[in-house]
Amino acid sequence: MNTKILGTGVYLPKTSLTAKQAHEKSSQSLQREIGLEHFDVEHRYVSENETISEMAAKALASALECSRLKATDLDLIIFGGAMPEQPIPSTAVLLHHKMGLGDSGIPCFDINSTCTSFLTALDVAASFLITKRYHRIALVNSEVGSKGINWKELEVASIIADGASAVIVEADDQGPSKIMASLSNTYSIGAKLCEIKAGGSRFNIVTPPDDPDDYLFRMEGRGIYKLASRYLPQFVSQLLKKANLQLSEIDWVVPHQASPTAILQLSRKLDFADEKLINIIQTHGNQVSASLPIALDNCLKEKAKRGDKILLIGTGAGISISGSILVY
Repeated sequence: MNTKILGTGVYLPKTSLTAKQAHEKSSQSLQREIGLEHFDVEHRYVSENETISEMAAKALASALECSRLKATDLDLIIFGGAMPEQPIPSTAVLLHHKMGLGDSGIPCFDINSTCTSFLTALDVAASFLITKRYHRIALVNSEVGSKGINWKELEVASIIADGASAVIVEADDQGPSKIMASLSNTYSIGAKLCEIKAGGSRFNIVTPPDDPDDYLFRMEGRGIYKLASRYLPQFVSQLLKKANLQLSEIDWVVPHQASPTAILQLSRKLDFADEKLINIIQTHGNQVSASLPIALDNCLKEKAKRGDKILLIGTGAGISISGSILVY
C-alpha cells in the first residue's frame, strides 16, 4: 500500500509530574509498602484543564504546519483514543469543530482499540487510500489518561500520562513510501486484565457500581506480560514474513510506550537492537493510544530518513497485538 507520511505533530500538556510528585500523590498505604524507586518514569506530562479535543486540535495544527497544509486540504479525519471526551458526539466531531471545519462536510469518525488505536487507524487509512476512496487523511490520537488514575494502583499510578499526536498520510504512487505489511490479532482471554468497568451503559450515574474505583483504570501488568509474551514472537515473525523481510533489515522499531520494564522485556524477548529502539517512556510516560505516534514523531524528526524501514508494534486491552512495517 503506497502510503506516505506527509507530516507529524505533537502536543504535550504544560504541566509535568515527576516520580517524586507521583509518589507523594499515591495513597498512604501504598507509600508504606513501596519506595520512590518503583515510580520508574522520571517525568511525564499531565493535563489539568485541557480537554482531549483541545489537545488533539493543537497536535493536528502542528502536523498541518509540518505538512504545509490547511485543515481544508484534508478529506478525512480519523480520531483514535481509548477514552472519548464525552459519549456523544464522537471526539472526532469535537475536533472537527475546533479545527474550524464546522460547515466543511469533511467526514470524520472515531476508532477505539485502546493503546493500539493509532495502528488500527493507520491500517484503515491505508485501505481507504489504496482504493482511492480518500486521498489525504489525518490520524489524530489524544489522551487524558491522568483522569483515570487510581492512586492506590501502583502499576497505573507510576506510568500513565497525557498527550496528543497527529499524523497526515496520503497516497504515494510515485515514491518509495509504503506500508509493507500490517497485522492485528486479538486474544480475548485477556479481556479482564486491563479495564475500566464503569462509565458505559452497564455502570453509570443511573446504575452505579458498588465500588467507585470501577470508574478508574486497572490492569494486571504481570498477566498482560505473560499473555503478550506467549504470542509476540510468533506475531513478529508473521509480520516480517508478510513484508518479506528479516529483522536485521528493519532500521527502527517504534513500540507502544507501555512501561520501562515492558519495553526492556520486549527488546530482549524479540532481540531488538537497543540502538534501533525508540524509547521515550522515561520522559513522556505511557500516553495510552498517543504514546506510539508520539514516539514515531520523535523517530521521524530526530533519527529516520526517507526510505528507512520502520516497525511499529503495540499491545492494547483485550488483549490485542498490532503491528505495521512501513517504508518512510
